[in-house]
Amino acid sequence: MSWITLNVSLAVLAVIFGVLFYLMRGFWRFIFFILWILFIPNTIYMVTDIQYLPGQLIKTQFSSQILLTGQYLIIASLGVITYFLGIYPFEQIISKRVNKTSIPVIIFLANYLIAFGIFLGKIYRVHSWFIFTSPQSVAGAISDILASPLILLAIFLFGTFTNFVYFIVGPRLGVKVWTKRCFMLR
Repeated sequence: MSWITLNVSLAVLAVIFGVLFYLMRGFWRFIFFILWILFIPNTIYMVTDIQYLPGQLIKTQFSSQILLTGQYLIIASLGVITYFLGIYPFEQIISKRVNKTSIPVIIFLANYLIAFGIFLGKIYRVHSWFIFTSPQSVAGAISDILASPLILLAIFLFGTFTNFVYFIVGPRLGVKVWTKRCFMLR
């Protein structure tokens, strides 16, 4: 289960970079914005780990299946929670820079960009830091994705799912209230 530790760590880094992006000014804000963009897909990415559950359930005794299912639900929940915590500072920054009606459009489009990042990682195993360590492989993976209608459809569907989570589920859970309390950002 070391992949869980890695995925949670990368998601937490996205939240940290989001907060630093919010708090910093000038050059450092730009640096943390880039890091935030690279790491924010790692948050809701954890929802995709549910794909492994059916295969593991088959290999698991019935008595352990409930525990295993619970573990996967916790992982998916952590993905959604870190996504909301990671996107909140971005939303706060854009709310100060654009008119109020543009904010949902920007978030809507950002969620499709996040979905694109998720599929870079899910299908091509491109990690956030590869942009610095292996830019040619990242460019190749991006090119492959753009040439694949099936992957683009999957990105569209997951981007739609992410928008559903943000615009429909989030308000019903009172996400704005608890993220604001969690950060107490100025």
